[in-house]
Amino acid sequence: MPRLDHRPSLERVRAARADAYPDLGDVIDALCAGIDALAAGQPLPPETQAVLAHRQAVKTRFPKAD
Repeated sequence: MPRLDHRPSLERVRAARADAYPDLGDVIDALCAGIDALAAGQPLPPETQAVLAHRQAVKTRFPKAD
């Protein structure tokens, strides 16, 4: 009897990740604010830290299928 594979497909993982990520415009704004802060020798602003944390949470929740 063939084994069933219940792991999510790469396509489903990609779709779930895309739905879970924040709006691209918000990401760009937060990353630009982070670049400006680093160029001025300041720490990353909270909105940049939040986007980076959100990105990592999405990657953890929806790991890529092998």
